[in-house]
Amino acid sequence: MTKATPVLLVVAALSWAIGPIDSSASGGEETPPPAATALGPKDREALELGRKVIKVRAALEKPEKKQSLDNIRSLGLDSRYYVMVRGWITQHISMTESYRGTSTYRESAERRKQVEDRVIALRKALRAIDLE
Repeated sequence: MTKATPVLLVVAALSWAIGPIDSSASGGEETPPPAATALGPKDREALELGRKVIKVRAALEKPEKKQSLDNIRSLGLDSRYYVMVRGWITQHISMTESYRGTSTYRESAERRKQVEDRVIALRKALRAIDLE
């Protein structure tokens, strides 16, 4: 067993417990994993938080979608997690704005529009959790 093996086991267990990213990010109905009924209240709360974090992660990948803003708001408006979500959004804004220095951005009007639309959507998400 290597040093990374315990970490991989934890990640595999969490992946199974939380389920596929796409199904939880789609806004569809969620069904708890079979073992969820045997979990205690704190474990169920942690599982729910994990699902919300995954939804926010997916939302930050495609912030232009309406569902993305709702998912970001659902965790970002909770005062316990506001700073964490705000930090993630701020980092994504910085990362996206850094594309402005690339040759692809300068040469492609389509790429400029994609970058600018993404920055606008991320700033809208930031305002949504800051002003609520």
